[in-house]
This record gives sequence, C-alpha cells and structure tokens, in this order.
Amino acid sequence: MTLGGGGDDDDLRSDINVTPLVDVMLVLLVIFMVVTPLLKVQVPIELPIAKQSDAATPKTDQVTLSAAADGTLLLDGSKVEVATLEAALRAHYATRTDRIIFL
Repeated sequence: MTLGGGGDDDDLRSDINVTPLVDVMLVLLVIFMVVTPLLKVQVPIELPIAKQSDAATPKTDQVTLSAAADGTLLLDGSKVEVATLEAALRAHYATRTDRIIFL
C-alpha cells in the first residue's frame, strides 16, 4: 500500500498514439499531390471570331487623348506636342457642344 498520490504501475494510460495518424496523413498528402496535376481536364472550345466589335472600335464623334510612357500624346490618333495641346483642344471643341474627352 502506498501513501500519497503515487500511481501504481497497473493504471491504464489513455494517451493517443499519433504516429499512425501522422503516417496516414502523410500518405494521403503524397497521394493528393501526385493525383491533383492529373485531374486537369481540358475541353477544346472553338470561340467565334467577331468581325467587328462595337466596344473595341471608338465612335467617330468621341474625342480621345492617349498618353504613352515616353510622353507622346495622341489626340484622336494624331500626334500632338505638349505645347500645342491646349490650342488643339480648343480647336477641336470650337464646333462641339459637348465637352467630353476620353483619356
């Protein structure tokens, strides 16, 4: 007979052995890593080719100003210098009632 709270050797231990769980999880991980690239299913699709799209072609009455990375300015497709931009815009809008520009 023992005094105090010392445990006997006959006590049941309720620890979970995680080694088999880790082994199974690693095997599943390897299986998924191998199988996942093989699941890529490609279906050949032939898309129709549009002859002309309304969204891609600008309307003729729109004023567009494009600025390139090198500083080149294009006003409705024609090259404009920075110094003459204001005069070109004033001439463009002299006969127009709207003041809309697309940048």
